[in-house]
Amino acid sequence: MSTDDILRLGFNHVDIMRARRCCLRRLSRGTYLVRRVCELDFHRPLWASIDQQIHQVFVDHGDIRDEVNTLNASFAAHFSQRADQRTDESKTNPPEEIYSHISAALIHGRPVAYPVTHQIEVVRPGVNRRFKTIHVRGSQIPKAHRAAIAGAEVTTLERTLIDVARSYNLDVSVPMIDDALHRKLTTRERILTTLDRCLEKRNSAKVRLAIDLSDSRRESPAEAVAAVRFYEHGITGLEP
Repeated sequence: MSTDDILRLGFNHVDIMRARRCCLRRLSRGTYLVRRVCELDFHRPLWASIDQQIHQVFVDHGDIRDEVNTLNASFAAHFSQRADQRTDESKTNPPEEIYSHISAALIHGRPVAYPVTHQIEVVRPGVNRRFKTIHVRGSQIPKAHRAAIAGAEVTTLERTLIDVARSYNLDVSVPMIDDALHRKLTTRERILTTLDRCLEKRNSAKVRLAIDLSDSRRESPAEAVAAVRFYEHGITGLEP
């Protein structure tokens, strides 16, 4: 929820600061999530939807899942704010952007072997900037490499796998490609065809290596990471 949402519930800025020490968690500037149902009745408007089982508690697992879940929550808040800007005539329309890289992978439901970023990743043609919670890239994304999922414009699965392989290590990209191949969501040929049609040529050899190392027979990200480690130590030819 946004700061405005909380203020409309009857809280002031001092109340928000106090709630952050209790049941409220700041995701980014002006964006919060409710972590749990607390014992303060004054905070009931914040966590009422959880108490009524409309929404779920944000569970802290104490491991890498927490960072991935936080990134998911940040994306949901970002998308909600943009949707609000588009429908509120009093607000300026948000700039055109396409969710990409790890953000797109999460939208597509692909596994992230371990947290590699806390930022939402988007493409805005001609803009290259890093903010605290958003990484904006200025790449040109052809229409054929875009898809609409739940109202969000996102890079296609094949383009997402390529972008991740281009920008991140093999132990991040290979598990994603393995998972997509294992679930028969795409094929190696479709990924290579998309790669050939990308305007961006940076790290193409690295992308092809990730595709070469992938194997649809692997059943978990851990198995894929292990395969990458074997490759890095010069051990090849192992069967999944």
